[in-house]
Amino acid sequence: MPEIHLLSDFRKSRRLSQLDLGLMADVSARHISYIETGKSQP
Repeated sequence: MPEIHLLSDFRKSRRLSQLDLGLMADVSARHISYIETGKSQP
């Protein structure tokens, strides 16, 4: 699933933690993690 890597690549290229991205998107860091691992759909 290439879409999963897009979020992780986006986040890492901007040097954001999952927590930072979660705060910006108003979702939990756990949800970001689940999206990145494919356990959840965005």
